[in-house]
Amino acid sequence: MSADTCEKRGTHGFMRCIKLLGDGAKISIDFMEGEVRGRTDKQVFFITDDFLKKAWQVKIAVAQESLEMFVPNYTHYLILKLMSARPSDIRDIATLVWKRGIPE
Repeated sequence: MSADTCEKRGTHGFMRCIKLLGDGAKISIDFMEGEVRGRTDKQVFFITDDFLKKAWQVKIAVAQESLEMFVPNYTHYLILKLMSARPSDIRDIATLVWKRGIPE
């Protein structure tokens, strides 16, 4: 994978890694640090101790490295999808709510 975007701005950071496949398909994974920004400056989701306590810690292979990171729980993941609100996120939200319901 190669880093497509890498930004560090005071209280938050963002990196997108991309892998191009032989058939023209593309895989991307986003890494966020500190806080997650939505489409406006008013849409901010802070990565707090509570977020980390409820997240799953997993290992993900990136190139020849294995990185440990936190993956949000269902409620936080749904909130992040709502903040992003891209067309693909809207489809994901509909499927998540259909399959798992609305979290408490």
